[in-house]
Amino acid sequence: MSRLLIASRLVTLTWGFEVGMSKRRAIITAVNLEGVSQAEAARKCGVSEATVSRLMTRFRDEGDTAIEPRSRRPHSNPNQVADVVNELIV
Repeated sequence: MSRLLIASRLVTLTWGFEVGMSKRRAIITAVNLEGVSQAEAARKCGVSEATVSRLMTRFRDEGDTAIEPRSRRPHSNPNQVADVVNELIV
């Protein structure tokens, strides 16, 4: 059992996630601070090894912002009606 100070509170990591600790934070903590392999972290958290690998890469590149969920909304919509046409309709 490991203890870690996160956001001014003591959290106990026992793979049964504590209140206030996201699954992503627990994975990053386990791999970085506890020396757990990415494969073991994936098994214990019920996610794929590829998911853990992507999360760790994002964490190394972006820091804590990697923990926040990303939008799945597309950047563009090729079938979107042009503003001019939309104004004529409305």
